[in-house]
Amino acid sequence: MMGKTGVGKSTSGNTILGQEVFQKETSSKSVTRECKKATEIVDNKEITVVDTPGWCDADLSDEELIKEAFKCIDMSYPGPHVFLLILAIGRFTEEEKEAVEKIQEVFGENAIKYTMILFTRGDDLEDKSIDEYIREAEVDLKAVVDMCGGRYHVFNNRDKSHQQVSALIQKIQNMVRDNNGQYFSNKTYEILGEHKKTQGDLQQQMQAAEQEKDINIAEFQRMMEVFDQEMQQLKLRESQLQEQLRSLETKNTDRISCMRTELEKQKNREETLKQQFSLKEAELKSINEKHNHRMDEKLQRLHMENQNILTKIQELQLKQHQPFSKAALNNIRCNIS
Repeated sequence: MMGKTGVGKSTSGNTILGQEVFQKETSSKSVTRECKKATEIVDNKEITVVDTPGWCDADLSDEELIKEAFKCIDMSYPGPHVFLLILAIGRFTEEEKEAVEKIQEVFGENAIKYTMILFTRGDDLEDKSIDEYIREAEVDLKAVVDMCGGRYHVFNNRDKSHQQVSALIQKIQNMVRDNNGQYFSNKTYEILGEHKKTQGDLQQQMQAAEQEKDINIAEFQRMMEVFDQEMQQLKLRESQLQEQLRSLETKNTDRISCMRTELEKQKNREETLKQQFSLKEAELKSINEKHNHRMDEKLQRLHMENQNILTKIQELQLKQHQPFSKAALNNIRCNIS
């Protein structure tokens, strides 16, 4: 559901789903500042509605609005079957014209064949039918209706009967049938989706490498603890042997020699442990260097992938003669990063 602030998008979403799921308020400021999604069973069909911020909300920058537009496509993956352009019964203002232009700019001209106008405040028609209202409408409004293939419906959100919702769903089904059952898609979004998957795979690999590094560090710390314990035991034993050597030095020369030999062995063992520790330390250093090298290669690959994605998007937009605004391109770069 798209349209300017205050035309009744959230209220219409509640009417369609038959539940108070979207916050609504009579105000000139938008209550909905980010996309919101809700799903209910309506006429034995699973209906998902995505409510969007006001497309002319002064509190939202163009960058924030475009970011939410990308988000609403993700929330309706693999793509929406219909864009409901919400307009209120009454004068068709410059602000509403601007909202229609922004929608075309962000989603492209291809989105028009998936767009249907939903008029709110149908009770303002009084005894006039919606068809008569369209016939008597000003030129700009008629042009928008024609642009949408003459597809429109009207809601009286004060009316709690379900008939108006069933009629809307039937019109949407007819439009989907005319579109061969397809949902709205855009090559740009498909490329971004593939990039996100690649980016996710690389992030998983990097996480696995980080976990391996953490395991190696934990193993090294465990070995350090064992080494410290053995060193303490060796020093204690050395101290005991030296004490025994001093007491026996004057009594038994042969025994003194044996004690000195044993002491020498202990010293040799201590030296061996030090060498083993040095080798293990060098091995861990080598593992860390290899890990950092793999991380550098993966980061470089991700950077090259990002550059390729940007190039593909720009080439695609040039081929379609639908260049993105500067704000849209900046937002795409942010998504990729």
